[in-house]
Amino acid sequence: RLDLMVGDVNLFLSVEEELDDEGSVCSSVFQAELEVMIAVPSGRRRGLATLACEVMIGEAFRAGVERVFVKIKDGNEPSLRMFEKMGFEFVKYVECFGETELEVKKAIRDDWDIVRYDFVEKEP
Repeated sequence: RLDLMVGDVNLFLSVEEELDDEGSVCSSVFQAELEVMIAVPSGRRRGLATLACEVMIGEAFRAGVERVFVKIKDGNEPSLRMFEKMGFEFVKYVECFGETELEVKKAIRDDWDIVRYDFVEKEP
């Protein structure tokens, strides 16, 4: 039964600019950092995080975002697996923060604009 908030999902939009040797912008990327948390244990392993992320990613790409990335803390294997299943790929590991950065670009999948409401609720 899902009649309460079980977590949240956030999307932080930014433009990353690359500068040439003279300090002029030579390229820029409209990107979004995605965060998701399912805080209530009974809400986990039900497909809710995947559904929420796919909705947000689809909206981001419709808004013109070119790249969506996530930062996963060490030891959070379920999150790594979830994002890898969605097509995210390894970018880098930041040792001082203990985080793995993964990214997905719209070109990897062409069906981000199809919202999936077909998850099956499982009893906790």
